[in-house]
Amino acid sequence: MKRIIQILESIAVGSSTLLFASDIAYTQRGYKAIGGEYIAAILAAIIIWWLLDRMEWR
Repeated sequence: MKRIIQILESIAVGSSTLLFASDIAYTQRGYKAIGGEYIAAILAAIIIWWLLDRMEWR
C-alpha cells in the first residue's frame, strides 16, 4: 500500500509541477517548446518519492 501511495503522489506532484512550469515558460517564450520545465517536473517527482520513502509509516 505504501508503494502505491508513493507512486500516486509522485505522479501528482510531478504532473502539477509540469503544468505550472509549462504555463510560465509559455508566457515567457510565447511559444511551446521542451525545456527545463520537464526536468523540474521529473526532479519534483523524484524528490517526493525520496521524501515519502524516508517517512515513518505506522
